[in-house]
Amino acid sequence: MFKTYKKSILFHNPDYHCTFFYQNELRKLGWKAEIFVSDSYPATLLYSDDDIHRTRDYTKNSKINYLIWFMFNFFRYKYIFYYGRPYSFSNVFKKLPVKMNYDPILALLKVCRRKIIYLPSGCRDEFTKASFSLFDNGNICGNCGIFDQCEDKSNVRNLNLVNKYADLVIGTGFNQPSINNLRPIKWKSFNLNIFCSNTVIPDEHVMPATENLRILHVTNLKNRKSGEKNIKGSQYIFDAIEKLKSEGYRCELMNIENVKSNEMRFFQTQADLIIDQLIYGHWGSTALEGVALGKPVICYFNEEWKKSYIANFGIESWPFIEANTNSIYQVLKNLLENPNLLEDYANLSKDFANKYLNITINVKEFVRCLESI
Repeated sequence: MFKTYKKSILFHNPDYHCTFFYQNELRKLGWKAEIFVSDSYPATLLYSDDDIHRTRDYTKNSKINYLIWFMFNFFRYKYIFYYGRPYSFSNVFKKLPVKMNYDPILALLKVCRRKIIYLPSGCRDEFTKASFSLFDNGNICGNCGIFDQCEDKSNVRNLNLVNKYADLVIGTGFNQPSINNLRPIKWKSFNLNIFCSNTVIPDEHVMPATENLRILHVTNLKNRKSGEKNIKGSQYIFDAIEKLKSEGYRCELMNIENVKSNEMRFFQTQADLIIDQLIYGHWGSTALEGVALGKPVICYFNEEWKKSYIANFGIESWPFIEANTNSIYQVLKNLLENPNLLEDYANLSKDFANKYLNITINVKEFVRCLESI
């Protein structure tokens, strides 16, 4: 039988670079921390392919390979941390009725007294489609490229299983899903020695010099786009920049695609301004990466969600420049005419990152959460 360490955790699929930073910091604190990456995890989003676990080719069936690997390895860890739906690789059990609320893998973990931590990877992991479509008068769901693929049979099953099996559910602090054991913590964290304003850019990533204001917007929506639907409001951003250029303003778009997760910061560092999204209601990874790098960042926030986040974490100053699809042109124009504002927001970003995105601080809260369950 494998020895189980009291301070041991298996991360089941990484939350971009964030999980790798947690792994490193936990190890410094004496933890056994490992990351499992499924075969379906997008290669461009994988921050590092070193020191990770994958399944072996026991059979020609990837799902069976996963089950075999998991059965031989989960005994090593006290905490099993799922990013996204925890049963997504055991599709052999997918046909179970929604109301049955049962998953063999999760049930086995509970019998073996493992602690299950769940980090939702998106709205479908937190809400039913029916309830989420009510936010912002349906504007979020109405612009979602995978709206037609989202269905409440699987959403309800997910929520039921999480409520039954999860010992800790990490909340963003923005909203209150119908999930038990939800605990808002400052999960999103960065190694601020790597994500910092003085990041050194490799020669192969250095962009040509320009006098224009460089505006970075990353779409990265190939799997979340359908027709004209775009959850980030990208076309409004493109149109606003083109209009400003036609009016003689010195600005240009950096639309970077197909860049590896661990190289994106080299391009973000060269931007003067970063725009994340104008529709979803709170930040994505791009916004927080920009803040960690000390950049001014534009993003749209649902007002109630923003109030909730500020209240949950006692935020002292808000570093984001807020805009939506209707106001993006005017917001950009104001920044171009008042460039000193960019420096002010850059300083707010640095302060916010040090207080709320610092991995060396946030990992201690995370450990306290684990030890409390």
